[in-house]
Amino acid sequence: MNDNLAQMIKDGKATAPIFKTENLDLSDIPSDDSAPAQTTGIEIVSLAEWFETNAKAFTNLRKVTVSIQGVDPSEQLIITVANPQTGKEDKRKLVVFEEANITPVLNLPPVDMQIYGNGFRIIYEFSPEIFIKCYGIRTGLISIFCNDIADRMIPYSIVKCKKKDTHLEIPSSNVSSIQTKLQTPINLETLQLLYKQSSKAENLITVNDAVNWLLVRQATIEDINHHMLIDNTIINITS
Repeated sequence: MNDNLAQMIKDGKATAPIFKTENLDLSDIPSDDSAPAQTTGIEIVSLAEWFETNAKAFTNLRKVTVSIQGVDPSEQLIITVANPQTGKEDKRKLVVFEEANITPVLNLPPVDMQIYGNGFRIIYEFSPEIFIKCYGIRTGLISIFCNDIADRMIPYSIVKCKKKDTHLEIPSSNVSSIQTKLQTPINLETLQLLYKQSSKAENLITVNDAVNWLLVRQATIEDINHHMLIDNTIINITS
Protein backbone atom coordinates (compact mmCIF):
# COMPACT_ATOMS: atom_id res chain seq x y z
CA MET A 1 0.00 0.00 0.00
CA ASN A 2 2.77 2.43 0.94
CA ASP A 3 4.70 1.69 -2.28
CA ASN A 4 1.60 2.38 -4.38
CA LEU A 5 0.87 5.58 -2.48
CA ALA A 6 4.45 6.74 -2.85
CA GLN A 7 4.34 6.17 -6.59
CA MET A 8 0.99 8.02 -6.85
CA ILE A 9 2.43 11.01 -5.03
CA LYS A 10 5.60 10.91 -7.14
CA ASP A 11 3.60 10.75 -10.37
CA GLY A 12 1.25 13.52 -9.21
CA LYS A 13 -1.81 11.26 -9.31
CA ALA A 14 -2.73 11.49 -5.64
CA THR A 15 -5.20 14.28 -4.89
CA ALA A 16 -4.51 15.62 -1.45
CA PRO A 17 -4.48 19.03 0.21
CA ILE A 18 -0.93 20.07 1.07
CA PHE A 19 -0.65 22.44 4.02
CA LYS A 20 2.43 24.61 4.18
CA THR A 21 3.05 26.74 7.24
CA GLU A 22 2.62 29.91 5.20
CA ASN A 23 -0.91 28.80 4.28
CA LEU A 24 -1.99 28.32 7.89
CA ASP A 25 -2.64 32.01 8.49
CA LEU A 26 -5.33 33.84 10.44
CA SER A 27 -3.52 37.05 11.36
CA ASP A 28 0.00 38.39 11.49
CA ILE A 29 1.82 38.27 14.79
CA PRO A 30 4.35 41.12 15.19
CA SER A 31 7.90 39.87 15.42
CA ASP A 32 9.95 40.88 18.44
CA ASP A 33 13.34 39.23 18.30
CA SER A 34 14.42 41.05 21.43
CA ALA A 35 11.73 39.44 23.58
CA PRO A 36 13.07 36.88 26.08
CA ALA A 37 12.35 33.23 25.38
CA GLN A 38 9.57 31.65 27.41
CA THR A 39 10.70 29.09 29.94
CA THR A 40 7.51 28.26 31.82
CA GLY A 41 4.04 27.03 30.92
CA ILE A 42 3.06 24.30 28.46
CA GLU A 43 5.84 22.84 26.32
CA ILE A 44 5.67 23.41 22.56
CA VAL A 45 6.85 20.69 20.15
CA SER A 46 6.64 20.05 16.42
CA LEU A 47 3.50 18.67 14.79
CA ALA A 48 5.52 15.74 13.40
CA GLU A 49 6.90 14.75 16.81
CA TRP A 50 3.57 15.25 18.58
CA PHE A 51 1.53 13.23 16.05
CA GLU A 52 4.01 10.36 16.19
CA THR A 53 3.45 10.17 19.95
CA ASN A 54 -0.33 10.64 19.93
CA ALA A 55 -1.48 9.02 16.67
CA LYS A 56 -3.16 6.12 18.49
CA ALA A 57 -5.50 8.54 20.24
CA PHE A 58 -7.40 9.19 17.01
CA THR A 59 -9.98 7.01 15.33
CA ASN A 60 -10.49 9.42 12.42
CA LEU A 61 -6.82 9.96 11.55
CA ARG A 62 -4.12 7.54 10.47
CA LYS A 63 -0.46 8.24 9.72
CA VAL A 64 0.88 7.00 6.40
CA THR A 65 4.57 6.15 6.10
CA VAL A 66 6.00 6.49 2.61
CA SER A 67 9.46 6.56 1.11
CA ILE A 68 9.92 8.98 -1.78
CA GLN A 69 13.26 9.70 -3.38
CA GLY A 70 14.44 13.24 -2.64
CA VAL A 71 11.85 13.81 0.10
CA ASP A 72 12.86 14.01 3.77
CA PRO A 73 10.12 12.09 5.65
CA SER A 74 10.96 13.96 8.87
CA GLU A 75 9.79 17.22 7.27
CA GLN A 76 6.39 15.94 6.15
CA LEU A 77 3.40 14.45 7.90
CA ILE A 78 1.11 12.39 5.66
CA ILE A 79 -2.16 11.19 7.13
CA THR A 80 -5.49 9.85 5.94
CA VAL A 81 -8.74 11.23 7.31
CA ALA A 82 -11.94 9.24 7.70
CA ASN A 83 -15.11 10.47 6.00
CA PRO A 84 -16.05 13.51 8.14
CA GLN A 85 -19.75 12.89 7.59
CA THR A 86 -19.85 9.22 8.58
CA GLY A 87 -16.50 8.63 10.26
CA LYS A 88 -16.28 5.42 8.25
CA GLU A 89 -13.36 3.94 6.34
CA ASP A 90 -15.13 3.92 2.96
CA LYS A 91 -13.75 7.24 1.71
CA ARG A 92 -10.58 8.41 3.40
CA LYS A 93 -8.90 11.67 2.39
CA LEU A 94 -5.15 12.00 1.99
CA VAL A 95 -3.61 15.09 3.64
CA VAL A 96 0.03 16.18 3.49
CA PHE A 97 1.47 18.66 5.99
CA GLU A 98 4.65 20.26 4.68
CA GLU A 99 7.21 21.48 7.24
CA ALA A 100 5.55 19.46 9.98
CA ASN A 101 8.93 19.38 11.68
CA ILE A 102 8.67 23.11 12.46
CA THR A 103 4.89 23.50 12.79
CA PRO A 104 4.28 24.11 16.53
CA VAL A 105 1.67 22.39 18.69
CA LEU A 106 1.25 21.92 22.44
CA ASN A 107 2.89 18.89 24.00
CA LEU A 108 -0.28 17.58 25.67
CA PRO A 109 -2.46 14.51 25.04
CA PRO A 110 -5.27 15.42 22.62
CA VAL A 111 -9.00 15.18 23.11
CA ASP A 112 -9.72 15.72 19.42
CA MET A 113 -8.10 16.74 16.14
CA GLN A 114 -9.93 17.87 13.04
CA ILE A 115 -8.53 18.61 9.59
CA TYR A 116 -10.15 21.48 7.71
CA GLY A 117 -9.63 22.86 4.23
CA ASN A 118 -7.31 25.59 5.53
CA GLY A 119 -5.57 23.78 8.36
CA PHE A 120 -6.22 21.85 11.56
CA ARG A 121 -7.62 22.28 15.04
CA ILE A 122 -6.51 20.36 18.13
CA ILE A 123 -8.41 20.30 21.42
CA TYR A 124 -6.60 19.54 24.67
CA GLU A 125 -7.86 19.04 28.22
CA PHE A 126 -5.40 21.00 30.34
CA SER A 127 -7.38 20.33 33.54
CA PRO A 128 -10.96 19.33 34.43
CA GLU A 129 -11.84 23.04 34.35
CA ILE A 130 -9.79 24.27 31.37
CA PHE A 131 -9.67 23.13 27.75
CA ILE A 132 -7.46 24.55 24.99
CA LYS A 133 -8.34 24.81 21.30
CA CYS A 134 -5.29 25.32 19.09
CA TYR A 135 -5.09 26.55 15.52
CA GLY A 136 -1.96 26.55 13.35
CA ILE A 137 -1.02 29.83 11.63
CA ARG A 138 1.79 31.03 9.35
CA THR A 139 3.81 32.75 12.06
CA GLY A 140 3.17 30.47 15.03
CA LEU A 141 0.30 29.12 17.09
CA ILE A 142 -3.01 30.52 18.32
CA SER A 143 -4.42 28.93 21.46
CA ILE A 144 -7.94 29.57 22.73
CA PHE A 145 -8.24 28.89 26.46
CA CYS A 146 -11.74 27.79 27.48
CA ASN A 147 -13.55 27.29 30.77
CA ASP A 148 -15.68 24.19 31.14
CA ILE A 149 -19.03 25.68 32.14
CA ALA A 150 -22.09 23.42 32.08
CA ASP A 151 -20.29 20.97 29.77
CA ARG A 152 -19.48 23.71 27.27
CA MET A 153 -16.09 25.06 26.25
CA ILE A 154 -16.49 28.81 26.82
CA PRO A 155 -13.48 30.73 25.40
CA TYR A 156 -11.98 33.31 27.76
CA SER A 157 -8.50 34.13 26.43
CA ILE A 158 -6.43 34.02 23.24
CA VAL A 159 -2.69 33.43 23.50
CA LYS A 160 -0.36 33.80 20.51
CA CYS A 161 3.19 32.53 20.30
CA LYS A 162 5.87 32.41 17.64
CA LYS A 163 7.81 29.48 16.23
CA LYS A 164 10.85 30.30 18.36
CA ASP A 165 8.88 29.96 21.60
CA THR A 166 9.35 26.76 23.53
CA HIS A 167 6.52 27.15 26.06
CA LEU A 168 3.04 28.68 26.17
CA GLU A 169 1.98 30.76 29.16
CA ILE A 170 -1.31 29.87 30.86
CA PRO A 171 -3.70 32.82 31.34
CA SER A 172 -5.85 33.05 34.45
CA SER A 173 -9.64 33.18 34.25
CA ASN A 174 -12.53 34.45 36.34
CA VAL A 175 -15.16 31.75 36.04
CA SER A 176 -17.62 33.35 38.47
CA SER A 177 -17.56 36.60 36.49
CA ILE A 178 -18.30 34.75 33.24
CA GLN A 179 -21.09 32.74 34.89
CA THR A 180 -22.67 35.99 36.09
CA LYS A 181 -22.34 37.59 32.66
CA LEU A 182 -24.07 34.59 31.02
CA GLN A 183 -27.26 35.41 32.92
CA THR A 184 -27.42 39.04 31.77
CA PRO A 185 -29.50 40.28 28.80
CA ILE A 186 -27.73 40.09 25.44
CA ASN A 187 -27.17 43.31 23.51
CA LEU A 188 -28.32 42.19 20.07
CA GLU A 189 -26.85 45.22 18.32
CA THR A 190 -23.40 44.50 19.75
CA LEU A 191 -23.74 40.81 18.93
CA GLN A 192 -24.61 41.55 15.31
CA LEU A 193 -21.68 43.94 14.98
CA LEU A 194 -19.37 41.20 16.21
CA TYR A 195 -21.02 38.39 14.23
CA LYS A 196 -23.31 39.48 11.38
CA GLN A 197 -24.89 36.04 10.92
CA SER A 198 -26.48 36.34 14.37
CA SER A 199 -29.16 38.54 12.79
CA LYS A 200 -30.74 35.26 11.65
CA ALA A 201 -30.99 33.90 15.20
CA GLU A 202 -34.25 33.86 17.11
CA ASN A 203 -35.17 33.99 20.79
CA LEU A 204 -31.82 35.24 22.03
CA ILE A 205 -32.65 36.81 25.38
CA THR A 206 -29.56 36.33 27.52
CA VAL A 207 -25.84 36.12 26.87
CA ASN A 208 -26.16 32.41 27.66
CA ASP A 209 -28.68 32.03 24.82
CA ALA A 210 -26.27 33.71 22.42
CA VAL A 211 -23.33 31.56 23.53
CA ASN A 212 -25.36 28.38 23.04
CA TRP A 213 -26.40 29.49 19.56
CA LEU A 214 -22.82 30.37 18.59
CA LEU A 215 -21.39 27.07 19.85
CA VAL A 216 -24.00 25.03 17.96
CA ARG A 217 -23.20 26.99 14.82
CA GLN A 218 -19.46 26.58 15.30
CA ALA A 219 -19.81 22.79 15.51
CA THR A 220 -21.01 22.69 11.88
CA ILE A 221 -18.22 24.89 10.48
CA GLU A 222 -15.01 23.62 8.87
CA ASP A 223 -13.12 26.87 8.40
CA ILE A 224 -10.51 28.06 10.89
CA ASN A 225 -11.10 31.77 10.26
CA HIS A 226 -14.80 31.32 10.99
CA HIS A 227 -14.02 29.33 14.15
CA MET A 228 -11.80 32.16 15.35
CA LEU A 229 -14.49 34.75 14.62
CA ILE A 230 -16.97 32.86 16.80
CA ASP A 231 -14.41 32.38 19.59
CA ASN A 232 -13.66 36.12 19.56
CA THR A 233 -17.37 36.93 19.65
CA ILE A 234 -17.97 34.73 22.69
CA ILE A 235 -15.00 36.25 24.53
CA ASN A 236 -16.34 39.75 23.84
CA ILE A 237 -19.91 39.12 24.99
CA THR A 238 -18.89 37.22 28.14
CA SER A 239 -16.21 39.65 29.32
